[in-house]
Amino acid sequence: MGYDPSFVADAGDLIGNPTGAQAPSADVVIDATLSLSGAVLTSFPASGTTTTGNHTIASGDWEKSLVSTDATGVNYTLPTGLPSGFKVRSYQGAAGQISYVAGSGATIVNGTPKSGGLGSAGFYADIENLGSDAWIVTGTLA
Repeated sequence: MGYDPSFVADAGDLIGNPTGAQAPSADVVIDATLSLSGAVLTSFPASGTTTTGNHTIASGDWEKSLVSTDATGVNYTLPTGLPSGFKVRSYQGAAGQISYVAGSGATIVNGTPKSGGLGSAGFYADIENLGSDAWIVTGTLA
């Protein structure tokens, strides 16, 4: 069984419907290229939003994939004021390490990753506001 990069599933075929009721009609299209070196992601979706320099997570980043293309380290600041459940993913697309810092009044509840963020190009992090400006950062952290 091989990987089909153009896999299309009808919403009625999705797993996890305990009632057996027909799901609303919609298509789910997965169209991506994934390259792996060991267990490390070495490419990222072309649909990512490129950031340069330091970046403060903002409402417009909701459920986006942010791709840093910096050659030197940058900070992604996790602010106050975004809603509970706010999510964003970040990818380190070049040599510049992304570090995650809590803005004034915000906290990173799982502590600061060992080196403060991602380790090398291809690493990623999922960032979520758990409520009350408490953030969690998970992924391929250094």
